[in-house]
Amino acid sequence: MDEAFQSAAAAAAAAAVAVSTAFDGTVDAASMAAAAAAGAAAALPELPELPALPVDSRPLPPWPATASCPQFAALFQSHCQEVHARLLAQQWDAVGLVWVKFWTTLPDPARTEALQEAAAKDVETLEKVAYDAFVDALLPDVFRALSSILTKQIRTFAKHTETWMASAMRDFPRSFATARSDNATLFAQKLRRYTSLNHLAQAARAVLKNATHVAQMQTDYSRVDFSNVQEQAAWACEGCDVAVMGRLEEEFRGFLVEGCTLEHWAQWLQRVVRQCLHGHETAPDFQDKAHDLLLRWSFVSSLIIRDLTLRSATSFGMFHLMRLLCDEYMYFLVEKAVGAASCPTLTHIPGGGEELLSRTELENPQDDVFDDDVEDGKRIREEDDFDEDFEEDED
Repeated sequence: MDEAFQSAAAAAAAAAVAVSTAFDGTVDAASMAAAAAAGAAAALPELPELPALPVDSRPLPPWPATASCPQFAALFQSHCQEVHARLLAQQWDAVGLVWVKFWTTLPDPARTEALQEAAAKDVETLEKVAYDAFVDALLPDVFRALSSILTKQIRTFAKHTETWMASAMRDFPRSFATARSDNATLFAQKLRRYTSLNHLAQAARAVLKNATHVAQMQTDYSRVDFSNVQEQAAWACEGCDVAVMGRLEEEFRGFLVEGCTLEHWAQWLQRVVRQCLHGHETAPDFQDKAHDLLLRWSFVSSLIIRDLTLRSATSFGMFHLMRLLCDEYMYFLVEKAVGAASCPTLTHIPGGGEELLSRTELENPQDDVFDDDVEDGKRIREEDDFDEDFEEDED
């Protein structure tokens, strides 16, 4: 490993020592990084006795066969099972300790296997399966109601994953360490995107429950010049089918009625993805088709928002919120379609289900925190102060 990369890894470890997390666990990030820097196998806290969280305790998915690195794969699977258990128990900082301990104490035979050039693809596949399982453990349903405290804890956990991985990789070759750090970054980004999607969903759910808001949206949308939108989209987007656009616009208009739930919108967006990508799943250009769908969707929705803006639509804020939700959910669906090479069919809990709480809230319930707004909006604010919760996450 060259001197520049050694310096970068040392700086990352020093940064980890300087950072103390705000988690409610028993070991903080500074202790984790200090133990890693010393090369010691830190003693991990036992899983506490907690009330069962309302999250599916699903096992890890089937582990892929890895002929190039069987010893490493077996150890990595055991490591991932522990990470999975600690994530379900919300031991955020302990996950960092487990992460660093695994990589810094990896036995030489397994380490040698993993570092082989022939094993690079298998190691990548193992990480992808593990990270997808971790995301599903924390957010099994992106529309499920989450408490604001749990949401912030997940996002704070995501912030620290890159630092933890940099500390764990300090003694590995540059190319291997970069690949592991890149995957950890993608994992963190996915957690941030999914929690943002979840927040948008809860805000949109409150809007859709308000009959006055829905009626105003219906009135404003009826004034949109969609024929002009179609013409511009057909001119700008090669291969854009005007007939398909017209059919989708009619379906969209039908959703602007009182009583249409967030789950109805989700089902419609899933149908849009299936209609546009069906038959291309096994084609070599499937990923390109999926990317084209996202670009066309974004362009058409921006034209509609522009029209509403120029008309000074009263419900502009509500349409902006629904546009953000639809764009994020469309990206979510296309990402899953590309990853699985098939269009997903997802089922969401009606109404968001029972709110998932953090371990802190489970251990210290406070009846006075709840008010009459819980049943009507799960304490989700209106769209005018929608971004307030995540301001500090965008530093």
